[in-house]
Amino acid sequence: MSETSGVQKSYQDSFRLEEPNLRKIVEVLQKHASKLGERTYVKFHVHREDDSFYETRDLEQVLSDENCRGKRIKQVLVAIVYENKRQMHEVTGEETDRPAAYISFALTSEKKKDTIRFSAREKSRDWCFLLFDDMRTQIDRVIQKPFVGFLGSIKDKRLLDMLMSLFVLSGVMWFYASRFDHHSTNISLDTVKSMTMEQQIRALLELALIRDAQGRVSFLPAMLASMIGSIIILELQPISRLLGAILRPIFCWGDMMTEYNKTRTRWIAIKWGVVVAFIVSVVAGIFVNRFMH
Repeated sequence: MSETSGVQKSYQDSFRLEEPNLRKIVEVLQKHASKLGERTYVKFHVHREDDSFYETRDLEQVLSDENCRGKRIKQVLVAIVYENKRQMHEVTGEETDRPAAYISFALTSEKKKDTIRFSAREKSRDWCFLLFDDMRTQIDRVIQKPFVGFLGSIKDKRLLDMLMSLFVLSGVMWFYASRFDHHSTNISLDTVKSMTMEQQIRALLELALIRDAQGRVSFLPAMLASMIGSIIILELQPISRLLGAILRPIFCWGDMMTEYNKTRTRWIAIKWGVVVAFIVSVVAGIFVNRFMH
């Protein structure tokens, strides 16, 4: 009985597969296929939105696909296939050439659904691992990341909604603290100078009592409003929905290239709009706070 080794990996990230990316993936597969010592070829399986599909060995046929609405490409599978080894197809029951490895890219609107799958199975464990190592580099290049740094490393975009809810909570509490500080210390320096020591002490005690009473009355509504706002954000998941609508998986050739360019322009406008709105709100808050004092 012959022993085999393998590597299987799946991703749930949004991807953008362009012509240079697909050509490089095919180049990597052909390079490793030449090391198997047997006759192989690279095969493409393309599935469309209208439930039609085709299989071909010609990369140019795939890249010349019109990829338009109604016939949009939903899946591209690229495989290293043996010419002289057969296997039974799991669905049709027909004999087909056995693949040594494949990588699949698929569009999906379902959450927690794999968009990218890689599989390699061969006698040589080193061959499988080296192929996956090279292919992982190509996969990282096609995965779409809307942010850089720490935010870009977040896999579950719902965490961004949590960060937004915490930002809203902090903003409400900051606004409450700044307003409360202004109203609770509304006493002029001339008034304090005209007081005796006993009057100053009594005034400080009265201010402390007023401050405590104001805090108890106004803190609860402020906290309640911020908590409700945070819960609404977590339920509606605005950032996750926005990123899901804008950064959809796409095969970026044919008519979909134009659609992607429009989407990219919209996303850039939204990002800069949020940045400008944040800066304006901070500057306005500082100005109002200083003006009221």
